[in-house]
Amino acid sequence: MLDSIYNEYIEQVNQIGGVLLYCDTDSIIYVAQRNGQRVLEGEYLGQMKREIPSRRILEFIAGGPKNYGYRHVDASTGLDERAELKIRSFPLSYATHQLLNFNTMKQLVLNQFNVDGAVDDTIADDVFFVGNSIGVQFPQIGRTRRSQLYTHLARKEYRPCYEKGRIMPGMETLPFGHRNNNLISAGQRPQQKRPITSTTPPPTTIDLNLQDLPGSSGWTETDYRNRYCS
Repeated sequence: MLDSIYNEYIEQVNQIGGVLLYCDTDSIIYVAQRNGQRVLEGEYLGQMKREIPSRRILEFIAGGPKNYGYRHVDASTGLDERAELKIRSFPLSYATHQLLNFNTMKQLVLNQFNVDGAVDDTIADDVFFVGNSIGVQFPQIGRTRRSQLYTHLARKEYRPCYEKGRIMPGMETLPFGHRNNNLISAGQRPQQKRPITSTTPPPTTIDLNLQDLPGSSGWTETDYRNRYCS
């Protein structure tokens, strides 16, 4: 039932001439013409509802599932610009925002997937760490074995992550195993991988005579004395 409703809204985005940017279990983010048609909205179960109806999104960036951010302004005046990040299981406190914000997140995504984009000169040089990630530290409450609470300094690494397909130039995504239909229509068969042939010789089997091994049932006390005491 959920899949049918979900696919229905994706079809509605195509029907109104919109561009789908992001989709999740119960949400979609898409581009539509200003003052143009929108997908069906409502207050009932199974219907879409705008999270920020009085705002207009200017820019959107995604680093993976449940990992995105956007800049938005007041829809009527175009002022009061703000930025928000949505990152699962990642603390977004004031101290974290000093390192991980919309600008740094955007730069990480552009670097991770080799997308041409303008480099933000306002980002400090010491923000980026090895591996195209940002490390942030934050206080976290822990519990001892005797249920005593304490606070310690934890650290997490943020990086863009997308493992559901191939990222092509221009941010186009293709599923794993995608075949080029242009080559197939032109009569060119895609290159097949060579079958894996093993050149390792079969393992040799060694027959062991257990009667000649110490500890076998055929050994007597005299055999042990002759073996170890002589």
